[in-house]
Amino acid sequence: MFNKEERQMKTKLYLSAANELSDEEGRTCRFTVKEATMVRSLCRYGSTRVTTKEAFLLDLYARQDEPELKIIDVFVCKIRKKVRDAGMPSVFETIWGRGYRLDPNVEVVLPEGPGVRIVLPDGVLKRLEDLAFARDCTIDDVVKALVVDNLRDAEQKVWEREEVALLEAS
Repeated sequence: MFNKEERQMKTKLYLSAANELSDEEGRTCRFTVKEATMVRSLCRYGSTRVTTKEAFLLDLYARQDEPELKIIDVFVCKIRKKVRDAGMPSVFETIWGRGYRLDPNVEVVLPEGPGVRIVLPDGVLKRLEDLAFARDCTIDDVVKALVVDNLRDAEQKVWEREEVALLEAS
């Protein structure tokens, strides 16, 4: 039998800014942006409040091109499978007829510091998702690569303009 202290210990899971869930034994699984957003939504209320499917839809789609409520069940199924395949405990507990809540036996630690939120023009997110799928990586990885590459180009252009301005001034 377990003693009282063992029964009260929660499994600690860590959700990184790169949408990877890991545990203290080094097991990991990667989520899509929408899957990670759902886990973050659960963490906002912990195991004390139920997150409705409507609340998930609002977090995921911000009232833009919202799909049917059934998509939430699909995301939950995918998240549960990824977590189970990695050998970690489930993060979702189903509250029948109401929604989902964070499993009371699990604590999910979120990354510290502010995140970056970007509002993208219509169609851009789908293109990023397609590119991430083709590269077998997360959307965060694709965006980081694009930002780094374009930042180098933008910096180079600025430096070239500054050099030209300095030459013209002399």
